[in-house]
Amino acid sequence: MTQLNAYGYGGFIVLKEENNEPLKEALALWQGEKSCEQYDDTETKEHVEFWDADDIDTLQTYKGKVRVIQAAITKPAKDPTSWCFAVIGQRERKVSRRTALKIVRARWHLEDTAFNQWIQFWNFGHVFRHTANALLAVLLLWMLAFDLPRCSSIDG
Repeated sequence: MTQLNAYGYGGFIVLKEENNEPLKEALALWQGEKSCEQYDDTETKEHVEFWDADDIDTLQTYKGKVRVIQAAITKPAKDPTSWCFAVIGQRERKVSRRTALKIVRARWHLEDTAFNQWIQFWNFGHVFRHTANALLAVLLLWMLAFDLPRCSSIDG
């Protein structure tokens, strides 16, 4: 987060661990509070409730302010789901809750789809998915594999 900030970027970061900051602080602030926004999405048939806390600065490893948003989503005949995420960066912290939720869900969908395909169709295990070197190696192999047919047609 510090590096993103130093380069002038912002970020949308999924928060999963309720006992880790800044989510821990946000949950404490929201305790007993009603949601700050609710809406019904007729397109997805979802009811969404938001809790929003800005200016959280409980992280010792990051000196900037963090905005934390929680979205509780209910859909007919399905178990409720919850998304908690941090937003950093001056411009990014001004994004509407609905837009922020769309960004986080879209990124998660891309990641989940890619990893799911790697496991089901490419037989890659855990080690090929969760380190920077592993991801770089996979991407370089794919680039090589896709470039080889082009190179062979040039020579032939």
